Amino acid sequence: MEFIFGILVLFLILPFLAAAATWIADQRTKRRQMEMEHQERMAALGKGVPLPELRSLDVAAQMSGGGRRLQTPLLLGIVFLCAGVGAILALLLISDYEISRYWPLPLPLALVGAGLLLFHFLSLERGN
Repeated sequence: MEFIFGILVLFLILPFLAAAATWIADQRTKRRQMEMEHQERMAALGKGVPLPELRSLDVAAQMSGGGRRLQTPLLLGIVFLCAGVGAILALLLISDYEISRYWPLPLPLALVGAGLLLFHFLSLERGN
Protein backbone atom coordinates (compact mmCIF):
# COMPACT_ATOMS: atom_id res chain seq x y z
CA MET A 1 0.00 0.00 0.00
CA GLU A 2 2.91 2.35 0.65
CA PHE A 3 4.07 1.74 -2.91
CA ILE A 4 0.71 2.92 -4.29
CA PHE A 5 0.99 6.09 -2.22
CA GLY A 6 4.49 6.65 -3.61
CA ILE A 7 3.22 6.27 -7.18
CA LEU A 8 0.35 8.65 -6.44
CA VAL A 9 2.77 11.25 -5.09
CA LEU A 10 5.20 10.76 -7.97
CA PHE A 11 2.70 10.99 -10.83
CA LEU A 12 0.06 13.37 -9.47
CA ILE A 13 1.15 15.59 -6.63
CA LEU A 14 4.73 16.47 -7.59
CA PRO A 15 3.93 17.57 -11.17
CA PHE A 16 1.03 19.66 -9.88
CA LEU A 17 3.24 21.36 -7.29
CA ALA A 18 5.95 22.04 -9.89
CA ALA A 19 3.42 23.54 -12.31
CA ALA A 20 1.86 25.69 -9.58
CA ALA A 21 5.26 26.99 -8.43
CA THR A 22 6.23 27.83 -12.02
CA TRP A 23 2.96 29.65 -12.63
CA ILE A 24 3.24 31.66 -9.39
CA ALA A 25 6.83 32.70 -10.19
CA ASP A 26 5.80 33.73 -13.71
CA GLN A 27 2.89 35.83 -12.43
CA ARG A 28 5.09 37.58 -9.87
CA THR A 29 7.67 38.42 -12.53
CA LYS A 30 5.01 39.89 -14.81
CA ARG A 31 3.50 41.92 -11.98
CA ARG A 32 6.91 43.32 -10.98
CA GLN A 33 7.55 44.29 -14.59
CA MET A 34 4.22 46.12 -14.79
CA GLU A 35 4.86 47.94 -11.49
CA MET A 36 8.35 48.99 -12.60
CA GLU A 37 7.02 50.31 -15.89
CA HIS A 38 4.30 52.24 -14.04
CA GLN A 39 6.90 53.86 -11.77
CA GLU A 40 9.00 54.83 -14.81
CA ARG A 41 5.98 56.40 -16.50
CA MET A 42 4.99 58.33 -13.36
CA ALA A 43 8.55 59.64 -12.94
CA ALA A 44 8.67 60.70 -16.61
CA LEU A 45 5.26 62.35 -16.29
CA GLY A 46 6.42 64.28 -13.22
CA LYS A 47 9.53 65.56 -15.04
CA GLY A 48 7.63 66.49 -18.18
CA VAL A 49 9.59 64.04 -20.32
CA PRO A 50 7.82 62.21 -23.15
CA LEU A 51 6.34 58.98 -21.81
CA PRO A 52 8.06 55.72 -22.67
CA GLU A 53 6.14 53.19 -24.74
CA LEU A 54 3.83 50.75 -23.01
CA ARG A 55 5.38 47.30 -22.94
CA SER A 56 2.91 46.18 -20.29
CA LEU A 57 0.02 46.01 -22.75
CA ASP A 58 1.52 42.79 -24.05
CA VAL A 59 2.17 41.62 -20.50
CA ALA A 60 -1.37 42.47 -19.43
CA ALA A 61 -2.78 40.58 -22.41
CA GLN A 62 -0.66 37.57 -21.48
CA MET A 63 -1.78 37.74 -17.84
CA SER A 64 -5.41 37.78 -18.87
CA GLY A 65 -4.80 34.80 -21.14
CA GLY A 66 -5.07 36.70 -24.41
CA GLY A 67 -3.60 34.42 -27.05
CA ARG A 68 -2.92 31.35 -24.96
CA ARG A 69 -6.46 30.65 -23.83
CA LEU A 70 -7.14 28.31 -26.75
CA GLN A 71 -3.92 26.38 -26.18
CA THR A 72 -4.55 25.63 -22.50
CA PRO A 73 -6.93 22.65 -22.97
CA LEU A 74 -4.54 21.16 -25.51
CA LEU A 75 -1.55 21.42 -23.20
CA LEU A 76 -3.41 20.16 -20.14
CA GLY A 77 -5.00 17.36 -22.17
CA ILE A 78 -1.62 16.12 -23.37
CA VAL A 79 -0.13 16.28 -19.87
CA PHE A 80 -3.06 14.53 -18.16
CA LEU A 81 -3.40 11.87 -20.84
CA CYS A 82 0.31 11.06 -20.82
CA ALA A 83 0.50 11.01 -17.03
CA GLY A 84 -2.57 8.77 -16.77
CA VAL A 85 -1.48 6.33 -19.46
CA GLY A 86 2.06 6.25 -18.05
CA ALA A 87 0.80 5.50 -14.56
CA ILE A 88 -1.54 2.79 -15.89
CA LEU A 89 1.31 1.16 -17.80
CA ALA A 90 3.60 1.37 -14.79
CA LEU A 91 1.01 -0.32 -12.60
CA LEU A 92 0.30 -3.00 -15.22
CA LEU A 93 3.98 -3.80 -15.72
CA ILE A 94 4.60 -4.42 -12.03
CA SER A 95 4.79 -8.17 -11.49
CA ASP A 96 3.34 -8.08 -7.97
CA TYR A 97 -0.39 -8.85 -8.22
CA GLU A 98 -1.17 -6.96 -5.02
CA ILE A 99 0.03 -3.72 -6.63
CA SER A 100 -0.83 -4.31 -10.29
CA ARG A 101 -4.50 -4.80 -9.50
CA TYR A 102 -4.72 -1.03 -8.85
CA TRP A 103 -4.15 -0.22 -12.53
CA PRO A 104 -7.56 1.55 -12.88
CA LEU A 105 -6.55 4.09 -10.23
CA PRO A 106 -5.07 6.65 -12.72
CA LEU A 107 -7.80 5.99 -15.31
CA PRO A 108 -9.76 9.18 -14.42
CA LEU A 109 -6.60 11.20 -15.05
CA ALA A 110 -6.26 9.71 -18.53
CA LEU A 111 -9.96 10.23 -19.25
CA VAL A 112 -9.79 13.89 -18.18
CA GLY A 113 -6.85 14.32 -20.54
CA ALA A 114 -8.76 12.67 -23.38
CA GLY A 115 -11.77 14.90 -22.64
CA LEU A 116 -9.63 18.04 -22.72
CA LEU A 117 -8.12 17.00 -26.05
CA LEU A 118 -11.59 16.31 -27.43
CA PHE A 119 -12.78 19.72 -26.19
CA HIS A 120 -9.81 21.43 -27.80
CA PHE A 121 -10.34 19.85 -31.20
CA LEU A 122 -14.12 20.37 -31.16
CA SER A 123 -13.80 24.03 -30.18
CA LEU A 124 -11.38 24.97 -32.97
CA GLU A 125 -12.80 27.47 -35.42
CA ARG A 126 -13.13 25.90 -38.83
CA GLY A 127 -11.83 28.00 -41.70
CA ASN A 128 -14.06 28.01 -44.78
